[in-house]
Amino acid sequence: MEHDSLLTLRQKHATWRLLCADNALLLKILSSNQELADFTSNLLYTQHYIDVPMLQARIRKALQNKPQITLQEICQLHPLEKGLSELVAYMNLACQDNANALVDNQKEVDIHWLNESGDGKSVKIPSIIFTR
Repeated sequence: MEHDSLLTLRQKHATWRLLCADNALLLKILSSNQELADFTSNLLYTQHYIDVPMLQARIRKALQNKPQITLQEICQLHPLEKGLSELVAYMNLACQDNANALVDNQKEVDIHWLNESGDGKSVKIPSIIFTR
């Protein structure tokens, strides 16, 4: 079952939509609303080594002191070191069947990070809330 887009990136000739579907993230690449390709999210974050157990530990640790925390707050406490790849890994955790996470498609938040060159990057995503 597909849900609303978690992330939409529009470029000159294509639109990239990141969706939460069947307990995983799916990337659809569209051109003039025709589907060009589908990729599972693991292709998005395997270009850099992402320590998923460490991301899970960060979420668990943050939830020790409060009943819920947003992905935006986690990214403020632990700035993204691997950029979009790391963000996609967090989003994938939120989409998993056993995740205690809520995705609020009605509220968008900005996630900011610095790339390897020190340039500021940001993306708008729906608010993701991890709960105990």
